[in-house]
Amino acid sequence: MARPRRSAEAVETYTLRVGAKDDEDNSYVVSSSESPYYVRVSNYTVKDFVERTRDDFLEQPPTPTPEPTS
Repeated sequence: MARPRRSAEAVETYTLRVGAKDDEDNSYVVSSSESPYYVRVSNYTVKDFVERTRDDFLEQPPTPTPEPTS
């Protein structure tokens, strides 16, 4: 969902902003850097975003595999 789109020239980054939880209906207000609109979404929809940390969403570089020694 919030994964950067990659092209030959550049990496595009998108930002999702999730507001505080509305306890009356278990919803959140969400906005995207790609849209001027705000939307109200269910707790289920944003659960992964509000329960995880930034590091959970960052793509780690691959770990180099050591060459076998003879």
